[in-house]
Amino acid sequence: MTVQNIGPFYRTTSNTQLNEGFFARVLVLVEGDTEELALPVFLEHAGMNCDLLGVTPIGVHGKNQIPKYWRLFGKFGIPMIVVFDNDDDATGAKRDSNVNLANCFGLRLDELLGVRGSCAVLMSRHAPATPVVVVTGDFETALRNDFALWNGGVSRPYDELDTEARFLIKPLAGQNKGQVARHIARGLTLRYPEYQPSLIGLITAELAKLGLTGR
Repeated sequence: MTVQNIGPFYRTTSNTQLNEGFFARVLVLVEGDTEELALPVFLEHAGMNCDLLGVTPIGVHGKNQIPKYWRLFGKFGIPMIVVFDNDDDATGAKRDSNVNLANCFGLRLDELLGVRGSCAVLMSRHAPATPVVVVTGDFETALRNDFALWNGGVSRPYDELDTEARFLIKPLAGQNKGQVARHIARGLTLRYPEYQPSLIGLITAELAKLGLTGR
């Protein structure tokens, strides 16, 4: 990346949605549609209205896209929370992605892969200092397991909402994951108002450190 090509690079790779990040009080940088659509539902249920507070979850269309947007928004001094999963395959593309992110944030690979429970917060050792929320496995599996743990080991309500969403949306293979995740989020918050995903607890705690609190 050079001074000469940085402008054309971001004009080519960005879109209007990503540009919303420049107007955020706090930017929650996530991998894709799944987190981008589901997190606001859970955050609002926790009393954090994203629109009113200026909290903007933005999906960057892939784990490997996180570093370039973290660096870009960081140069403008926009506070960020980064959320991604540590799904790994030991030798393939997923491992390469995890190595890429570990290097980006100055973390050791074993730290990133060794997260216990459904999620944990690590701090970037590279500037800008940023809380990095690492989700164990993938978002959907981590949420399912987190809910099951809260619900006495029973994941059936989550599975029923997943089946219901797929019946309504009829997603093609590998598509509409965000809409499915949002339907599940809405169903869980409606049917189980006492439940708060561990991931949301971590994010709201980091938002509170930045002076943003809900009801």
